[in-house]
Amino acid sequence: MKRPWLLAAFTAGVLALMSGHADAITITFNDRSEGTLTADVSTDLPTGVTATIGLGTTPESLIVTITGAILPATAPESLLLPLALTEPGNPDQISDIIQISRTTTGVTISFTSDSPEGSLTLTGNFNAQPEFNPGTTTPPNPFVTASLTTATGAAIPLVINAFSDAEAVVPEPASLLLLGSGLVGLAGMAWRRYRR
Repeated sequence: MKRPWLLAAFTAGVLALMSGHADAITITFNDRSEGTLTADVSTDLPTGVTATIGLGTTPESLIVTITGAILPATAPESLLLPLALTEPGNPDQISDIIQISRTTTGVTISFTSDSPEGSLTLTGNFNAQPEFNPGTTTPPNPFVTASLTTATGAAIPLVINAFSDAEAVVPEPASLLLLGSGLVGLAGMAWRRYRR
């Protein structure tokens, strides 16, 4: 190699860019119409930042706890108000609630879904926004965007998405065709062995 310094400089530059880059913390709550409530958190968290998913106070709630990144005091107070996701076409009926809370070491984000028995109620100040029910409305996601700060002073975007009362995923026709042809092939092999 004629220029080893060029490769070393390129590698050092890439490493410097990667170490200074802080990806967004993306949280997606999936409230299926049939099935359990789930949450997904981006896996490429910055160094020193962790996120854990735990059960809330009811079977229809989850809490995501982020440590190592805080919501700065300069953040709008409206971020700390509960966000009530209302049923599409019925702004008086609350379907889900997203709540952000400060902790001494980070932030907690709770998602509470309505139970089959009825809707949720909120008192006091809160923000309201129609929920996203796939197939019925245009998605307003993300519902929440904010900026968190790490101990080193780096700003990290926080993005919260919510898919409420989503229908179960239906396999596409190509997948069904592939599955069907595999089953026909297995049946053919079994029939051939049986004939021998």
